[in-house]
Amino acid sequence: MTILPIRMSLPRLGEYSKQDAFKASDREGDREGGGEKVAEAVSRKLIYTADVRLASDDIWKVADDIEKVAEQAGGYLLQRRRGFISVRVPAGKYKDALSKVSVLGVVLSKDESAEDVTEKFFDLETRLKARRNYLARLEELSKQAFQIEALLAIQREISKVIGEIEQLEGILNRLSHLVSFSTIKVTLESTKPQQQVTQVRCVMRTLPFYWVRSLRLERLLESLPQR
Repeated sequence: MTILPIRMSLPRLGEYSKQDAFKASDREGDREGGGEKVAEAVSRKLIYTADVRLASDDIWKVADDIEKVAEQAGGYLLQRRRGFISVRVPAGKYKDALSKVSVLGVVLSKDESAEDVTEKFFDLETRLKARRNYLARLEELSKQAFQIEALLAIQREISKVIGEIEQLEGILNRLSHLVSFSTIKVTLESTKPQQQVTQVRCVMRTLPFYWVRSLRLERLLESLPQR
């Protein structure tokens, strides 16, 4: 028996539209007897972000306290540099953590945003399911192929689909993490006179040895009370 090479056409990632996703969703809902659209049945997927400007006479201590707030909430430090710190906290503790951060200094401004990624999240899940189903069909075909040429073609297609599945999984995992952990960004402004800060920086630049500068004496000097 002669087995002809199998020709297959895989839609690219961008060709699987939201309309197709909802149609597939409705068919599944009809089979289960529900018939409701998935977008209405699932909980909303929101990414919360806060941008805060705080003023304090000790910005180093405030940054330490913000990091502690995040750790106590089960979050972690995302980025920290002079005059800026950003942390991520579990979404369920976002409001409480933001309140604690806001009392660590004088609030100059506070902006909050919530990005709704529910449709994007659902679209990614549906496309991922479609790729996995297609991969299963390819694996079944590979068991039925007896010609080397046909088998190699199927194996190339399998490798391609596996790569696309891994790409979709990576995007979905990152999106899930952003939904699970909210971001708080804080810009810190010192209330100390600029002249005093400038003098401290000049002193640090004149220190002859690198190991002396690495002791972070700048932080100690800036924290001293003004005379």
